[in-house]
Amino acid sequence: MRSTLIFLTLAAALASAPTLQTVDLEREKAEILRIHELDRAAHLNDSAADLVSRLAPELISVGEGKIIRQSREENRKLFEEYFRGSKHTAWDDLEPPIVRVSPDGQVAWAIYRVHSRYEQTKDGKKEVTEFVAAWMSAYEKRDARWEMTAVTSTFEPGR
Repeated sequence: MRSTLIFLTLAAALASAPTLQTVDLEREKAEILRIHELDRAAHLNDSAADLVSRLAPELISVGEGKIIRQSREENRKLFEEYFRGSKHTAWDDLEPPIVRVSPDGQVAWAIYRVHSRYEQTKDGKKEVTEFVAAWMSAYEKRDARWEMTAVTSTFEPGR
C-alpha cells in the first residue's frame, strides 16, 4: 500500500510538471546571424521596409548619451531618409559577430562591428562616406519570430 501511494504521488507530480522543451541554441544562433545577413542585404539594397520588418513594434535605441524609443514606422521613415539619394557599396563585418541565446530560446543578444561605405548625392555632387560602427542588439522571440527590441551603437572616431 505504501509503495502504491509513493508511486501515485510521483506519477501525479510528473504529470503536473511543466513539459520541458529542448531548445536548439545553435539553430537559434544561426537564425540571429541570418537576420544580420538580411539586414546587410537591406543596407546594400537601400530597403528601409525590409530592414524595419525585423524590428519590434517599439525599438529602444541607446547612443550619444541618449535613450530613444521609436515605433517601427518612425524607424522606417528614418531609414528611408537615410537611404534617399545614397547607395551602399559596403556593409561588411570586420570581425565575426558574437551571439548569445538564452537557455529557453526566447531572448538573444548580438554584438557586431561593421565597416560601411556609401555614396550620397548632395546638391548634385556625389560624396563618399564611410564609417566603422559597433553595436549590441537585443532580440526577443515573439510568435516564433525574432524581433530586435533594443540597440546600443558606437562609432569609431575619425572617419
